Amino acid sequence: MKLQGRISLSVGWITLFLMGTDLFVVSPLLPFISEVYKVSASTTGWMVTVFAVTYAFSAPFFGWLSDIKERRTLITFGLLLFAISNMLTAFSPSFLWLIVSRILAGLSVASITPLIYAIIGDTAPPNRRGTWLSIVVSGHLTALWAGAPIGTLLEHFLGWRSLFVVMAIIGAILAAVNFKTWESIPEKSLKRNLLQGNLLRMLGSVSVTTIWAISMYTLYVYLGAALYSKNKFSSSEIALAVAFYGVGAVLGSLTSGQLTDKF
Repeated sequence: MKLQGRISLSVGWITLFLMGTDLFVVSPLLPFISEVYKVSASTTGWMVTVFAVTYAFSAPFFGWLSDIKERRTLITFGLLLFAISNMLTAFSPSFLWLIVSRILAGLSVASITPLIYAIIGDTAPPNRRGTWLSIVVSGHLTALWAGAPIGTLLEHFLGWRSLFVVMAIIGAILAAVNFKTWESIPEKSLKRNLLQGNLLRMLGSVSVTTIWAISMYTLYVYLGAALYSKNKFSSSEIALAVAFYGVGAVLGSLTSGQLTDKF
Protein backbone atom coordinates (compact mmCIF):
# COMPACT_ATOMS: atom_id res chain seq x y z
CA MET A 1 0.00 0.00 0.00
CA LYS A 2 1.35 3.41 -0.97
CA LEU A 3 2.01 6.06 1.67
CA GLN A 4 -0.92 8.22 0.54
CA GLY A 5 -3.23 5.23 0.89
CA ARG A 6 -2.03 4.59 4.44
CA ILE A 7 -2.51 8.24 5.36
CA SER A 8 -6.00 8.31 3.86
CA LEU A 9 -7.05 5.15 5.69
CA SER A 10 -5.53 6.36 8.98
CA VAL A 11 -7.24 9.76 8.86
CA GLY A 12 -10.52 8.16 7.78
CA TRP A 13 -10.28 5.56 10.56
CA ILE A 14 -9.56 8.12 13.30
CA THR A 15 -12.30 10.47 12.08
CA LEU A 16 -14.90 7.71 11.99
CA PHE A 17 -13.74 6.49 15.40
CA LEU A 18 -14.57 9.95 16.77
CA MET A 19 -17.95 9.96 14.98
CA GLY A 20 -18.73 6.51 16.38
CA THR A 21 -17.71 7.54 19.89
CA ASP A 22 -20.08 10.51 19.71
CA LEU A 23 -22.91 8.17 18.72
CA PHE A 24 -22.21 5.14 20.90
CA VAL A 25 -21.13 6.84 24.10
CA VAL A 26 -24.58 8.32 24.72
CA SER A 27 -26.10 4.91 25.56
CA PRO A 28 -24.01 4.17 28.68
CA LEU A 29 -24.33 7.82 29.74
CA LEU A 30 -28.14 7.92 29.59
CA PRO A 31 -28.65 7.07 33.29
CA PHE A 32 -26.31 9.82 34.45
CA ILE A 33 -27.69 12.44 32.05
CA SER A 34 -31.22 11.51 33.18
CA GLU A 35 -30.31 12.24 36.77
CA VAL A 36 -28.83 15.65 35.96
CA TYR A 37 -31.84 16.89 33.96
CA LYS A 38 -34.45 15.04 36.07
CA VAL A 39 -36.01 13.18 33.14
CA SER A 40 -36.64 9.48 32.52
CA ALA A 41 -34.23 7.24 30.62
CA SER A 42 -36.76 6.84 27.80
CA THR A 43 -37.04 10.63 27.49
CA THR A 44 -33.26 10.99 27.54
CA GLY A 45 -33.17 8.45 24.70
CA TRP A 46 -34.52 11.20 22.46
CA MET A 47 -30.92 12.44 22.36
CA VAL A 48 -30.21 9.45 20.13
CA THR A 49 -33.50 9.64 18.21
CA VAL A 50 -33.10 13.26 17.08
CA PHE A 51 -29.46 12.56 16.20
CA ALA A 52 -30.44 9.56 14.04
CA VAL A 53 -33.40 11.25 12.33
CA THR A 54 -31.35 14.35 11.49
CA TYR A 55 -28.56 12.16 10.15
CA ALA A 56 -30.92 10.04 8.01
CA PHE A 57 -32.64 13.00 6.35
CA SER A 58 -29.61 15.24 5.85
CA ALA A 59 -27.01 12.67 4.68
CA PRO A 60 -28.49 12.36 1.15
CA PHE A 61 -28.43 16.15 0.84
CA PHE A 62 -24.75 16.30 1.74
CA GLY A 63 -24.08 13.44 -0.68
CA TRP A 64 -25.71 15.47 -3.48
CA LEU A 65 -23.92 18.65 -2.40
CA SER A 66 -20.55 16.85 -2.39
CA ASP A 67 -20.98 16.20 -6.12
CA ILE A 68 -21.08 19.98 -6.62
CA LYS A 69 -18.68 21.23 -3.94
CA GLU A 70 -15.38 19.84 -2.68
CA ARG A 71 -15.87 16.92 -0.32
CA ARG A 72 -12.99 18.01 1.89
CA THR A 73 -14.67 21.41 2.37
CA LEU A 74 -17.88 19.74 3.54
CA ILE A 75 -15.98 17.35 5.82
CA THR A 76 -14.06 20.26 7.34
CA PHE A 77 -17.30 22.21 7.85
CA GLY A 78 -18.84 19.13 9.45
CA LEU A 79 -15.98 18.69 11.90
CA LEU A 80 -16.13 22.33 12.96
CA LEU A 81 -19.89 22.01 13.49
CA PHE A 82 -19.19 18.77 15.36
CA ALA A 83 -16.88 20.64 17.75
CA ILE A 84 -19.50 23.37 18.34
CA SER A 85 -22.36 20.91 18.89
CA ASN A 86 -20.39 18.85 21.40
CA MET A 87 -19.44 21.95 23.35
CA LEU A 88 -23.13 22.82 23.46
CA THR A 89 -23.94 19.28 24.64
CA ALA A 90 -21.39 19.64 27.43
CA PHE A 91 -22.74 22.96 28.69
CA SER A 92 -26.46 22.79 27.84
CA PRO A 93 -28.39 24.68 30.54
CA SER A 94 -31.56 22.63 29.96
CA PHE A 95 -32.71 19.39 28.39
CA LEU A 96 -34.20 21.32 25.46
CA TRP A 97 -30.79 22.77 24.62
CA LEU A 98 -29.34 19.29 24.98
CA ILE A 99 -31.73 18.05 22.29
CA VAL A 100 -30.81 21.00 20.04
CA SER A 101 -27.14 20.16 20.45
CA ARG A 102 -27.76 16.54 19.35
CA ILE A 103 -29.65 17.75 16.27
CA LEU A 104 -26.60 19.82 15.34
CA ALA A 105 -24.37 16.82 16.06
CA GLY A 106 -26.46 14.63 13.73
CA LEU A 107 -26.21 17.29 11.04
CA SER A 108 -22.43 17.46 11.45
CA VAL A 109 -21.89 13.69 11.33
CA ALA A 110 -24.10 13.45 8.21
CA SER A 111 -21.69 15.77 6.42
CA ILE A 112 -18.67 13.71 7.47
CA THR A 113 -19.27 9.96 7.65
CA PRO A 114 -20.88 9.25 4.22
CA LEU A 115 -18.36 11.48 2.45
CA ILE A 116 -15.40 9.66 3.96
CA TYR A 117 -16.96 6.34 2.91
CA ALA A 118 -17.34 7.79 -0.59
CA ILE A 119 -13.76 9.07 -0.80
CA ILE A 120 -12.31 5.77 0.38
CA GLY A 121 -14.56 3.78 -1.95
CA ASP A 122 -13.62 5.93 -4.96
CA THR A 123 -9.87 6.00 -4.33
CA ALA A 124 -9.32 2.40 -3.20
CA PRO A 125 -7.81 -0.10 -5.68
CA PRO A 126 -10.74 -1.97 -7.33
CA ASN A 127 -9.56 -5.33 -5.99
CA ARG A 128 -9.17 -3.93 -2.46
CA ARG A 129 -12.28 -1.77 -2.15
CA GLY A 130 -14.02 -4.11 0.29
CA THR A 131 -10.97 -4.29 2.53
CA TRP A 132 -10.40 -0.52 2.51
CA LEU A 133 -14.03 0.18 3.36
CA SER A 134 -14.04 -2.45 6.10
CA ILE A 135 -10.97 -0.82 7.66
CA VAL A 136 -12.54 2.64 7.92
CA VAL A 137 -15.86 1.12 9.04
CA SER A 138 -13.93 -0.70 11.78
CA GLY A 139 -12.91 2.73 13.07
CA HIS A 140 -16.58 3.58 13.52
CA LEU A 141 -17.31 0.24 15.18
CA THR A 142 -14.18 0.31 17.37
CA ALA A 143 -15.92 3.14 19.20
CA LEU A 144 -18.31 0.47 20.52
CA TRP A 145 -15.65 -1.43 22.46
CA ALA A 146 -13.07 1.33 22.97
CA GLY A 147 -14.56 4.80 22.59
CA ALA A 148 -17.75 4.21 24.56
CA PRO A 149 -16.09 2.33 27.45
CA ILE A 150 -13.35 4.97 27.68
CA GLY A 151 -16.11 7.57 27.78
CA THR A 152 -17.92 5.84 30.63
CA LEU A 153 -14.69 5.59 32.58
CA LEU A 154 -14.05 9.29 31.96
CA GLU A 155 -17.57 9.94 33.26
CA HIS A 156 -16.68 8.02 36.42
CA PHE A 157 -13.70 10.29 37.19
CA LEU A 158 -14.58 13.66 35.65
CA GLY A 159 -18.32 13.58 34.89
CA TRP A 160 -20.11 13.02 31.58
CA ARG A 161 -19.75 16.63 30.41
CA SER A 162 -15.96 16.28 30.21
CA LEU A 163 -16.25 13.66 27.48
CA PHE A 164 -18.09 15.99 25.12
CA VAL A 165 -15.52 18.72 25.75
CA VAL A 166 -12.72 16.30 24.82
CA MET A 167 -14.54 15.22 21.65
CA ALA A 168 -15.10 18.86 20.68
CA ILE A 169 -11.38 19.60 20.97
CA ILE A 170 -10.40 16.51 18.96
CA GLY A 171 -13.02 17.39 16.33
CA ALA A 172 -11.50 20.86 15.86
CA ILE A 173 -8.03 19.34 15.42
CA LEU A 174 -9.32 16.78 12.92
CA ALA A 175 -10.94 19.57 10.88
CA ALA A 176 -7.48 20.86 10.01
CA VAL A 177 -6.08 17.35 9.49
CA ASN A 178 -8.87 16.31 7.11
CA PHE A 179 -8.66 19.56 5.13
CA LYS A 180 -4.99 18.88 4.50
CA THR A 181 -5.32 15.12 3.87
CA TRP A 182 -8.00 15.21 1.16
CA GLU A 183 -6.26 18.09 -0.63
CA SER A 184 -4.19 15.52 -2.57
CA ILE A 185 -7.23 13.56 -3.80
CA PRO A 186 -8.02 14.47 -7.44
CA GLU A 187 -11.43 16.10 -7.54
CA LYS A 188 -12.35 14.46 -10.84
CA SER A 189 -12.13 11.01 -9.24
CA LEU A 190 -14.76 11.95 -6.67
CA LYS A 191 -17.54 13.08 -9.01
CA ARG A 192 -20.57 10.84 -9.20
CA ASN A 193 -24.18 11.56 -10.01
CA LEU A 194 -26.35 10.63 -7.03
CA LEU A 195 -29.23 9.61 -9.31
CA GLN A 196 -27.24 7.44 -11.72
CA GLY A 197 -28.11 3.75 -11.78
CA ASN A 198 -31.20 1.69 -11.08
CA LEU A 199 -33.33 3.36 -8.40
CA LEU A 200 -34.92 0.09 -7.22
CA ARG A 201 -31.50 -1.50 -6.88
CA MET A 202 -30.27 1.45 -4.82
CA LEU A 203 -33.32 1.28 -2.56
CA GLY A 204 -32.73 -2.44 -2.13
CA SER A 205 -29.15 -1.80 -1.06
CA VAL A 206 -30.25 0.91 1.36
CA SER A 207 -32.86 -1.43 2.86
CA VAL A 208 -30.10 -3.86 3.87
CA THR A 209 -28.29 -1.07 5.72
CA THR A 210 -31.57 0.04 7.31
CA ILE A 211 -32.34 -3.43 8.68
CA TRP A 212 -28.76 -3.79 9.96
CA ALA A 213 -28.85 -0.39 11.67
CA ILE A 214 -32.22 -1.01 13.35
CA SER A 215 -31.07 -4.43 14.59
CA MET A 216 -27.83 -3.07 16.00
CA TYR A 217 -28.73 0.36 17.35
CA THR A 218 -32.17 -0.37 18.82
CA LEU A 219 -30.55 -2.82 21.22
CA TYR A 220 -27.48 -0.69 21.82
CA VAL A 221 -29.15 2.64 22.60
CA TYR A 222 -30.87 1.40 25.75
CA LEU A 223 -28.33 -1.27 26.69
CA GLY A 224 -26.57 0.97 29.21
CA ALA A 225 -29.82 2.18 30.77
CA ALA A 226 -31.17 -1.38 31.06
CA LEU A 227 -28.00 -2.73 32.66
CA TYR A 228 -28.05 0.18 35.11
CA SER A 229 -31.74 0.02 36.09
CA LYS A 230 -32.36 -3.74 35.96
CA ASN A 231 -28.97 -5.17 36.90
CA LYS A 232 -27.52 -2.24 38.90
CA PHE A 233 -24.33 -2.28 36.81
CA SER A 234 -21.69 0.32 37.63
CA SER A 235 -20.01 2.52 34.99
CA SER A 236 -17.10 0.09 34.66
CA GLU A 237 -19.41 -2.93 34.34
CA ILE A 238 -21.45 -1.22 31.64
CA ALA A 239 -18.21 -0.37 29.83
CA LEU A 240 -17.11 -4.02 29.92
CA ALA A 241 -20.45 -5.27 28.60
CA VAL A 242 -20.38 -2.74 25.75
CA ALA A 243 -16.78 -3.72 24.95
CA PHE A 244 -17.75 -7.32 24.17
CA TYR A 245 -20.62 -6.08 22.00
CA GLY A 246 -18.21 -3.91 20.02
CA VAL A 247 -15.45 -6.49 19.55
CA GLY A 248 -17.90 -8.74 17.70
CA ALA A 249 -18.94 -5.86 15.45
CA VAL A 250 -15.34 -5.01 14.49
CA LEU A 251 -14.40 -8.64 13.80
CA GLY A 252 -17.47 -9.01 11.59
CA SER A 253 -16.61 -5.85 9.64
CA LEU A 254 -12.98 -6.76 8.96
CA THR A 255 -13.85 -10.35 8.00
CA SER A 256 -16.59 -9.27 5.61
CA GLY A 257 -14.25 -6.83 3.87
CA GLN A 258 -11.75 -9.60 3.11
CA LEU A 259 -14.52 -11.96 1.95
CA THR A 260 -16.00 -9.26 -0.30
CA ASP A 261 -12.73 -8.80 -2.17
CA LYS A 262 -12.25 -12.55 -2.49
CA PHE A 263 -15.73 -13.57 -3.60
